[in-house]
Amino acid sequence: CWVCLGCWGTRLDASVYCCEYFQFIKTVIDGFEENDAITIKKAQHLMADKDINANLIFIKVNYGNMSSNITYLETSEIPLIEATSIVNNAKTYILNNTNTSNQGKSIKKKLETVLEKMVVILQWKQL
Repeated sequence: CWVCLGCWGTRLDASVYCCEYFQFIKTVIDGFEENDAITIKKAQHLMADKDINANLIFIKVNYGNMSSNITYLETSEIPLIEATSIVNNAKTYILNNTNTSNQGKSIKKKLETVLEKMVVILQWKQL
């Protein structure tokens, strides 16, 4: 499911970008008149939430470097052994990450679930 990987790579890039430019983006959004549109009011409300910036920082610090690996995996001519190595390195990094926050635990669980499904799919294809 390489299309899904591309989505994740794009999401990671967007998260890192928003993290790096959060204050600038917030300043621009706060500069709009709240009553001009419902979307402006919602955006201003979201940008005021301290968890948004904290979550972006969490993503950047813990997973921001994975985007380049995802992009590389999308290359159609990459040898299978190299692709497997990249996936295994990412798996090791995430599963051994010492982050014990709820987000960290949730991401580890999601990775384990996805990898289990990938193994089942690969085994099914071999039949």
